[in-house]
Amino acid sequence: AEGLHTVAGGGLTTTLDLEGNLDELRMKLGLGTGLVVSASVPPRAYFAAKNAEGTVPLMVAITAPKAPLPSILPSLRQIDPYRFQGTLFSDLVANVNLHVKGEERSVESIDVRGSLRVDEGRVAIPDSTRALDGVTFALRGQGASLVVEGLAAHEHDREKANRSVSGSGKLSLDTRTVDLAIDA
Repeated sequence: AEGLHTVAGGGLTTTLDLEGNLDELRMKLGLGTGLVVSASVPPRAYFAAKNAEGTVPLMVAITAPKAPLPSILPSLRQIDPYRFQGTLFSDLVANVNLHVKGEERSVESIDVRGSLRVDEGRVAIPDSTRALDGVTFALRGQGASLVVEGLAAHEHDREKANRSVSGSGKLSLDTRTVDLAIDA
């Protein structure tokens, strides 16, 4: 896409690839230096299930080699004031079996594997000289759950030398429940 730039100031490379047939349609959206969101769906199975009833297998993946966030994030007025720093890595993949009956949809099963990590992060607090340092976020797929293995951020100011927040938890996708622990 012409005219887009990254938070780092360089040109933002974007790609969109679509290929396939009625048995499998694959989509890949590339952003910046290696972030790829991909998905696949079998249109024939979906339309057959919609006209009767059946299971449709879907796949969604977010992949990125360890890359600097500023080289991936688009420069937008909503993002720029935060001056994001850090690195992103992801090899997260979700396989979903979607039950389809006419206009009704429900998730039969989901299996999430891999991880998504932000390390060495720094986020500016807009309209101030303050920032969150040591920002980390680690998410891991574990079957029907997403496990927050770690969440941390530190802030330093004159009132308190090391203000911090950390957390961990689990989002169970099949039961739609959240267990989250936050320490501040």
